Amino acid sequence: MKVVKINKKEYEVINAVENPFTKFGKFRATRERHGLKVQRCCFNCGHKFKDDEDIYLAMFKGTLNHFLCKSCNNMALADLKKGGRHE
Repeated sequence: MKVVKINKKEYEVINAVENPFTKFGKFRATRERHGLKVQRCCFNCGHKFKDDEDIYLAMFKGTLNHFLCKSCNNMALADLKKGGRHE
């Protein structure tokens, strides 16, 4: 017998930033120094961040803030501007 369960969750971006939050390497080193977890990949596409890469903070409805890669952040900004929800 095979049982296949697929859970699908949809998240709505309610705010995204145009400027990067920081470099991933600096963020990772700081979090690890304090013994905290590190989000190592883009919340949307799963792209693994490199230490010299910019990360972008996005706010999602009904959950915590998460980091996006540059291309996913650009898509989120375009969607927010199209919907009239971004300044």
